[in-house]
Amino acid sequence: MVSALPESPSLEYLRKRAKDLLKAHGAGDPSCCQVLRALRRFARADDAAILSAHCGLQEVQFALALDYGFRNWDHLKAFVESRTPPRSGEHPHIEVRAIRQTELDRIVRRCWPGREELLRLFDEQVTIGMAAWEGAKCVGVVHGYRLDDPKAGSERWPSWANWWHPDEWPDTTREAALDLPGPIWCLSCFHVGRTLASDREETLALVHRFAESNSWDAVRTAAALNNLDAVEMDVRQVEAILAELRRTAATRFVDTEPRYYGRGIGTALCQVSADWARDSGYAAVAGRGAPERLFKFATWSGALPYTTYAKLGFRTIGPFGPEDQLPRWAQGDSPPEVMRQVEEAIQEGRPPEAFHCQLMAETF
Repeated sequence: MVSALPESPSLEYLRKRAKDLLKAHGAGDPSCCQVLRALRRFARADDAAILSAHCGLQEVQFALALDYGFRNWDHLKAFVESRTPPRSGEHPHIEVRAIRQTELDRIVRRCWPGREELLRLFDEQVTIGMAAWEGAKCVGVVHGYRLDDPKAGSERWPSWANWWHPDEWPDTTREAALDLPGPIWCLSCFHVGRTLASDREETLALVHRFAESNSWDAVRTAAALNNLDAVEMDVRQVEAILAELRRTAATRFVDTEPRYYGRGIGTALCQVSADWARDSGYAAVAGRGAPERLFKFATWSGALPYTTYAKLGFRTIGPFGPEDQLPRWAQGDSPPEVMRQVEEAIQEGRPPEAFHCQLMAETF
């Protein structure tokens, strides 16, 4: 059984807990044995065998991390640090600019098409979006696609990130969208705090979830993952990840680094996108604005709140669905944390139209 972390853990607390466990081990106190059994060599050992064996601080830290459901001490440390806001004045400078082709392996390519298609996009539209950099570390991206004709749509959008479907929108939204001048620089998904490290963690979490429901069979797990139409993984990749998950016994993963939230990175990505589009000869820039005060949905879907677009001078074209009905994602087609926020908003009396994304646009 995995132990639960305190609600607001600190590194000081974890270091002290590890030292207390080591002290208990040295004193022959069996209270430390439950945690130390997380180590492979103590998995089937009785209390006497554990207490008589030599054990150092690093090994105790490793056992503590495993007990909390992490792969190792460094992973636990990174998780806690990601949830500890820096003190005032400690934020390093963030640079936001267009993504270069030479940076493909330094950014998270979640939601984008395959590498070959990305190279074609670079040839056709110079860049594939904007990225936010903290030194050499990419800490946020927004995908961008060229839309030459609003009526024709774009074949460049992957199915899981394609929101340009005028035929499915209410009449007023469709008419205003088709009236936008082209070419349009379309903003697909914003991913703030999703780094290469956290993206790998998210992949581990995804494989772990599908492995559990498929009896840890690599072939069945790979098939289930590929049916999502959002990831491409062959059986050998899944086998390697399953081997790592079995070896480390990890159950807790980090999908984003929250310390990058609330720093205006999403706003900067949007503003720089609009500036780049204007300077590159586009007639308009458009994006999908998430409902206000539904942060969990915005983070999960990669949609910037429509209020942020509005503050940057974008105008509201209209909703993507009938305002007298809840959108499909708010009817259960979302992760549990998103649905909990939806249920709370409904209980507070929020009407159906307040859950709809808005099409936001700026023309030049």
